[in-house]
Amino acid sequence: MRKRVLPLLFALVFFSFPACGENARGAAEAFREGVLARFPLRFEASLSVSLGEDLALYRLAVLAEEAHTDLALLEPEALSGLSARVEGKDLSLTYDGILFSTEIPEGMEGSPLTLIPGALEALRDGVLTESFFRGKELIADFTRYDGEDAVTYRFVFRRDGGAVDSVAVLHEGKEIASAAFSPSL
Repeated sequence: MRKRVLPLLFALVFFSFPACGENARGAAEAFREGVLARFPLRFEASLSVSLGEDLALYRLAVLAEEAHTDLALLEPEALSGLSARVEGKDLSLTYDGILFSTEIPEGMEGSPLTLIPGALEALRDGVLTESFFRGKELIADFTRYDGEDAVTYRFVFRRDGGAVDSVAVLHEGKEIASAAFSPSL
């Protein structure tokens, strides 16, 4: 009897793992569609950006539309009044009535002004590269490819309603910047 049960148990365990991954993948795709269906998005975000050994904290007001994302820095107070519009690779900054336009330099994915627009672009056009459940959360990595460059954004969705609690930029598997949303997206 024992000889028959062990292979059956092994087969049951072995074949259940791919099903779990597929459930997470399907849930991630459904959550992606749910967020994108709510455009335009208006929310606030608290960002933490790693600057070597230091951690910089920011608070932003965000208006995300299909073609562009508008950001207004609320904190730190010294930067309050700085606003930006990100449209693809174009960045326009406005401070005290002065407008400065430029192209976003490479390697700026974790900056306070490019993290959220980049994450939304990855959510819209990126490839779902990994997804798994962690307790009451669904973790989904969306990777955005630009030629040979690839940037991965890790989204944390609430399993019970699909709201986005946070997103992080990963570089070589390590988090370099993250944003928490208030209220959740």
